[in-house]
Parts: sequence; C-alpha cells; structure tokens
Amino acid sequence: METDQIIKRAVNTAFSREMAIVIFDTNKKIIYATPLFAQTLKYSLAELKNLYHYDLCFSDFVKSENYQKFWNLLLQGHSYQDRVIRKDKNAQQVFFEANYFPVQDEKGAVIAVMKVCFDITERTKQLEASLKVVLDISEKMNKISENGQKNLGSLRNNIAQIETSSTANKKSSKFLSNRSEQTNDIVKTIHGISKQTNMLAVNASIEAARAGELGRGFAIVAKEIRKLSTQVRAEASGIQDHIGNITEQVDAILNSSEAILQVTTSTQTAMKTSADSYNTLRNTATQLQAAMNALNELFMVKND
Repeated sequence: METDQIIKRAVNTAFSREMAIVIFDTNKKIIYATPLFAQTLKYSLAELKNLYHYDLCFSDFVKSENYQKFWNLLLQGHSYQDRVIRKDKNAQQVFFEANYFPVQDEKGAVIAVMKVCFDITERTKQLEASLKVVLDISEKMNKISENGQKNLGSLRNNIAQIETSSTANKKSSKFLSNRSEQTNDIVKTIHGISKQTNMLAVNASIEAARAGELGRGFAIVAKEIRKLSTQVRAEASGIQDHIGNITEQVDAILNSSEAILQVTTSTQTAMKTSADSYNTLRNTATQLQAAMNALNELFMVKND
C-alpha cells in the first residue's frame, strides 16, 4: 500500500472512530459529526444533524456578547483553542479541550468551522475536587492559626497577671521577711532584758534576806519583779516561736514566687515559639491558597 493511501486511511480512521470532531456551516448548523463526538454528548448522529452549535451550549453563554464575538472571530478566519463547557442531551456539563479551525475556500472565504475536541470531563471534575480539598485544608489551617493566636493572647494576659502578682508577692514576702528578722531581734533584746531583770531580782532577794526585817517589803517587790520577768521571758519565747513559723511561711511564699516567675518566663518563651509557629502556619496556608487559586485559574474551563 502506498504511503499516501496509508495516510488517507489513518486520517479517515481517526475522523470516523478515534476523534471527537464536528463541523458547522456558517449558520452554526451541524453538518458533520464523528460517532465519538455524538457518543460524548449522548446524541445519535441523526439527532446531531438537526442541531445548531447553540443547542450544545448553556443559555447564559448563548445570550452573552462573548458568544457573538466568539463566532464573529471564527467566521473572520481566526482559529480558537481553549477548555470549554458544553451541554449534553441530558443538560449535563461536558468539559472539552477544543480546537476550532475555520474552513476556507479558494478565495479565503470561510465556508465552515471544524471543531476537534477531547473529553476532559472526568479529569476536570477530579481536579476541581482536589482543588476544593486543598482549599478547604488551607481555610482550616487559617482558622486554626487565628484561634491559636487568640488563645495565646488570652494566655499571655493571664501569665502577665500571674507574673505581676508573683512579683508583688515576692516584694511583700521580702518585706515581711525583713520585718520578721527585725521583730526577732527585738524579742532577743527582750530576752536579754528579762534575763538581766531576773538576775537583779535574785540579787535583790539576797540583799533583802540579809537586811532582815527591814528588807521584807523590798523582798516582796523583788519577788514580783522576778515573777514578771519570768512571764515576759515566756511570752517572748512564744513570740519568737510564732515569728519562726511566720518566717518559714514567708520563705515558702518567697521560694514559690520565684518558682512561679521562672515558670512564667519559661511559659512566655514557649508561647512566643508557638506564636511564631502559628504565624508560619498562617503564612503557609495563605501561600497554599494563592498557589491553588493560580492553579485553578490555569485550568479553569471557559464557557466559550
């Protein structure tokens, strides 16, 4: 078989069975279609020959200015290539990768328009579904970031309040500790005075005993002084014990306040790290959304 015959048979086979092709006259009426084109739009070949181009389009496109511009360009001899949406027999969307070629006579006048197309409906729907999933994930990431930032803001305020309270407690505790030490010193002084008073009372009693009858009254006073000195010493010891307990509590508060301050400092560092992570998450989500929008724009199917 000659090469020309092989080429002719291959082209005829492609036209008749393997390619979705349709030819319109200058009035937009279908004058030829391949079985695959008819099958894709769920029509029979006989049904297609009674239809016009606009019968395969949705009404909003047919009524638009773009529809008239589209045909005007074709009839002026301009070819066209893009992804388009068409309507099948059941009024369902069909997505085509379409190429329109004006057919011209010897003088260059357009006498028909041939359309060669490929059904990309399934691929387009899968792509749209994938894009929607990614965009949903991006929106969720944004919401997580926003909620995380809000929660960190509230936590940051609470930590600041705790830090302020802890700092105040630490200052108060140090003040109380200093006061306790001063009071303890006073009690020690009272102890010393009481001891000296007691010794004076003992010496006074001895002297009164030596004085005999004349020192009896003095002995009674010395006895009372000694008794009072003992009571003062006992009370001072009690005060000292109470102050010791207070000092222990104050030290515990002071240590607790320092520990809280250390924890709040560590928490603030962790919060800053978390805030940075949320910012990164939000920026990533924004970049992801922008990329998906660009991809969607790139693969957008036009209703032309």
